[in-house]
Amino acid sequence: MQVIIYQTNAFTDVPFGGRSAAIIPDANSLSEEDIRSILRVVKLEKTAFIFKIDEENYRVRFFREEKEIKFCGYATIAGFFTLGEKGYLDGVENGKVRVYQHTEVGKNPIDIHFKDWKIVSVEMYKHTPTLLKEYREVEGTERVLNIRTEDLGLGDMELFPELIYSGSHDLIVPVRSKEILRGVILNHRSMIKILKSSGIPVEEAPWIHIFTINGDNHVECRQFEVMAHEVKERSCSGSANVGMVFYLNRHNLLNGRKIVCNQGDFINSPSIVHCSVDETELEYPIKIGGMGNIFFEGVVRF
Repeated sequence: MQVIIYQTNAFTDVPFGGRSAAIIPDANSLSEEDIRSILRVVKLEKTAFIFKIDEENYRVRFFREEKEIKFCGYATIAGFFTLGEKGYLDGVENGKVRVYQHTEVGKNPIDIHFKDWKIVSVEMYKHTPTLLKEYREVEGTERVLNIRTEDLGLGDMELFPELIYSGSHDLIVPVRSKEILRGVILNHRSMIKILKSSGIPVEEAPWIHIFTINGDNHVECRQFEVMAHEVKERSCSGSANVGMVFYLNRHNLLNGRKIVCNQGDFINSPSIVHCSVDETELEYPIKIGGMGNIFFEGVVRF
């Protein structure tokens, strides 16, 4: 047996930007043992196995290294970019292909947009997230984030961190300037205490999404994935951006119902994420989109 595997970067159109995932675009013939064998070989942070149900529906299984997880936003963008770029989708001549992704968190639409037979964007639609908690008691901010309490907010607006669930647990933190954002240093031990006190299971690797507004409809973001023994800054995340656009819309800060997020600049892996609220999509109003870049492709034979 041989299996084609792609390493695809999400939210970028250049080889060394965005965030990489391993994509197996045709996993229908794979057994559970085959999947485990591939995961031991691939060794990337996230891997997506895509199973075609029919022309419009695809089941996707996500793995963090060798552990299966419920959902991954950036691997969703990378996966469906790969399907479109490598000719696995029908209907390209119409300019847009809509398919549906089926995961452990449910079914959601995916739009792949084409111009002159080339992909110009991949967009995933998500349900409205759930607000779990607003943190108005923020005296420990200096200890947790290395910023002052008065640095929280946007411009001259008094805003507070919020815990939001969008398929993952996302702590959304607004700060007043890019300089403040640059100075953030996350204290792992203090953050673990906050998450545990809020009932958030650390084994699910919750996200800390810290951002500031940079002009009209642009934001600068830093994203941290909190794990049991460490915290890592990531170049981008699809899921955490769902929480952020929900936060901005809830506070009437989403001008024109859309924003562009610049992420990954602080770790030299720039990413561009397009976020919007589409009120015509009653069931899936939040849209996260971007480009992809296939960095590597190969064949595993076994």
